Amino acid sequence: MKSFQTLNSKSIDTKRKKLIKRIGFLIVVLLVVYIIMVCISVVKTNYIKTITFSSSAYGVTINSTEIDLTNKTIHNANFHFNGTLQKEQTNALSVYDFNKLKATCILCCVPLWKKTYENSRIMDGDYWEIELIDKDGKKKTTNGHEAYPVTYGFFLHELKTIQSQLDQ
Repeated sequence: MKSFQTLNSKSIDTKRKKLIKRIGFLIVVLLVVYIIMVCISVVKTNYIKTITFSSSAYGVTINSTEIDLTNKTIHNANFHFNGTLQKEQTNALSVYDFNKLKATCILCCVPLWKKTYENSRIMDGDYWEIELIDKDGKKKTTNGHEAYPVTYGFFLHELKTIQSQLDQ
């Protein structure tokens, strides 16, 4: 009886070791894929001239932000729900904020986001759009309706952090 338990525990240990190896391999593969995506994102981000981010609800634009990476400025416009302009300002980006925005675009792989993110189960709600214009004038637009890329929350958080610092 004792030998059966020993054999059984050895086979369980062997299975655990194999499972741990497989999980480790998957983690390494995911990290390599992410690193490759970040490298591609670095190259693409270096060619971006302008990033325009806007969000709207019920068909009315609520916020529009344009980041000029060439002149290192950020232009922000906030609107009332009736569509009238509430507040508008343009600020120069500090070297720190400029580098932070650029790094955020790279780490979030913004240039690699797909064209459309849709949640067809929700009829109304938040609509967002990001337009990237490169140095050659080519545009890439990404938008979504109640659906977002995985890194969208981090990108939006960093953008709002910079905007709130400039408001002070």
